[in-house]
Amino acid sequence: MGQIPVYDLQEFIKNQNIKGDVLEKFGGLVTIGFCPETVRENIALVGGAACQVKPLTYGGIYFGMKAVDILADSINGGRLADYDRLWKKELGLEIKIGIKLKDAYEKLNAEELKKVFYFFKSQKGLIEESADFENHSRFFIEIMKSPNIYPLLGDLSSIFVKALI
Repeated sequence: MGQIPVYDLQEFIKNQNIKGDVLEKFGGLVTIGFCPETVRENIALVGGAACQVKPLTYGGIYFGMKAVDILADSINGGRLADYDRLWKKELGLEIKIGIKLKDAYEKLNAEELKKVFYFFKSQKGLIEESADFENHSRFFIEIMKSPNIYPLLGDLSSIFVKALI
């Protein structure tokens, strides 16, 4: 697999011998992290425009909806200038952990990726108990709290520990 999703999709279609016509292609850059400024004068950015995107999946609906609530409260309270600080306080840790995990994930080779997926498969119960689709970090934090899981990860445990530190 490559680094550009459209090439990965084309390769998948070819390898799976999928037939049909592509009706339309659309794509663009997705910003992750923290935009330096999301409020200026009477203008506020929300969602993808404000970098309110999950680093692991590039999803932004949940973060955008949370930010809209924070923005509405800021406007209603007459404190629009507080919006930037408040949304970063609410979503910042999740974004920071997601970036670290994404960076660690991108360093894995094919064999390490295989080990990660087998590990996740073996942890079905923990995933069902602690994973949260909207807050990916919860599952990884639970792993870090459970040293008895480290041997199951083997040499991958150091990768994920370093990612979260």
